Amino acid sequence: MLKKLKKLETIDSETKHWIRKSIIRRNLTIFVLIIFMLGYFGIAYRNYMTTYELYDVMSYFIDWNVLEARIDEVIDEDLYVEEYDWAPFEGTDDLSTYDRFHLYATQLILNDVNSHLDGMMQYYNYIESNAAVEKYDDYLANTETFYASTIGSDFYLGVYSFEERHTDDILDYAGPINVANRLFIDLRDNPGGYMVYAFEMIDLFLEKDIPILSDVQYGIDGNEDVYEEVTLTEAKLKPKEIVILVDEYTASSAEIVTYALNAHLDNVTIVGQNTYGKGISTLTFDNYYGANITVLSSYFNMYNRDGSKTSYQNEGIPAEIEYVWKSEEYDENYKKLIADMNRLIDGN
Repeated sequence: MLKKLKKLETIDSETKHWIRKSIIRRNLTIFVLIIFMLGYFGIAYRNYMTTYELYDVMSYFIDWNVLEARIDEVIDEDLYVEEYDWAPFEGTDDLSTYDRFHLYATQLILNDVNSHLDGMMQYYNYIESNAAVEKYDDYLANTETFYASTIGSDFYLGVYSFEERHTDDILDYAGPINVANRLFIDLRDNPGGYMVYAFEMIDLFLEKDIPILSDVQYGIDGNEDVYEEVTLTEAKLKPKEIVILVDEYTASSAEIVTYALNAHLDNVTIVGQNTYGKGISTLTFDNYYGANITVLSSYFNMYNRDGSKTSYQNEGIPAEIEYVWKSEEYDENYKKLIADMNRLIDGN
C-alpha cells in the first residue's frame, strides 16, 4: 500500500512538472504572439498617424470648408488631369491618376498654408516624388558631410550638412580646437538639416541656459504657441578665435549656428557672402501617395545677447568681411583656403 502511494506521489509530481512546463511554453508562445501583433499594428498605426498628423498640422493653418470646395471643383472639372503641370514632380510618371490627384489636392492645401502671413514663406511648402528623394538620399550617402584637420597653427572644421549628427565627431578634436590660433568653421553650401543637431553644436561653444531662439507656431485663429530653445550644457570648446565661412547657400540650421555663435560670443568673425535667409521650421511626411511632403510648421526669431530678438527670414545673415567665393576656388585645398582667409582677416 505504501509503495502504491509513493508511486502515485511520484506520478503526481511529474505531472505537475509537465503541467508547469506546458504553461511556460504556452505563456512564451502568447508573449511572442503579442510582441508580433504589437509590432504589426504599431507599424500600421504609425502609417495611419503619419497621414492624419499631416492633416492635423495643415488644419491648424487652413479653412477646411474652403479646401473641400476647391477639391470638389478639381474633381468636377478634371483639373488634376487637364490643367495641372506635373513637371515639378520628378519621377511621378509611374504613379496612378488617383495618387497624382491626391498630390495635387495636397498642393492646394500647401498653397493655403500660412496665406494669413501675407505670402510670407509660402514657397517653402513643396512636394518631392519618392524618386527625387531617393536621388537626394543617394547624393548625401556618397557625399562627405564632415571634415576636420589641424592646418598650421589653425584648425579647420567643415560641416557641410546637418542631416547627420557630428557632435561627437567635433568633440574628438576638442584638444587641437582649444589650442588653435583660429578655428575656421566652414558652413558654405550647408543647406541645413535637423535643428537638434545644430543646437547640439551650439551647446559645445556656449555656456548653459543661454536662450538661442524663440520658435513660433502661428495658427489661423490668431493664437501663437511659442517654444524657447536654450543651451543645455556647459561649453566644452573654447577656441581663441572663431571664423565662420558662409555663402549664399548657407541656410536653415547652418544659419542658426552662425547667428547664435556670432550673437553670444565676442571672438567670432563671419566671412563670405550674405546667407540664404531661411528662418523657418518645416515638417516632412514620408511616402504620402508616392511622394514626400514638406510643410511649414513654424517660424523663429533668434535671441541677441541683450534679450532682443531678430528674424533673418528672407534677408539672411550679413558677413562682417565680405568675400565672393569662386566656383571650385578652394575645392578640398584647405591649406590654401586657411592661408588666404588669414591674409584677408589680418588685412594683408
